[in-house]
Amino acid sequence: MSYAKDHSGMYIAYVSLFLVALLLFGKTIYYCTLKVSTVDGPI
Repeated sequence: MSYAKDHSGMYIAYVSLFLVALLLFGKTIYYCTLKVSTVDGPI
């Protein structure tokens, strides 16, 4: 368990990156399930 004590910053980075990935995945699902037929922006 000494690795976890010495590298606690890496665990924080991994958890934050995982949460950001979940947020972006949720936004992707949200935009894909919209009832609008056109999405603004380049295709």
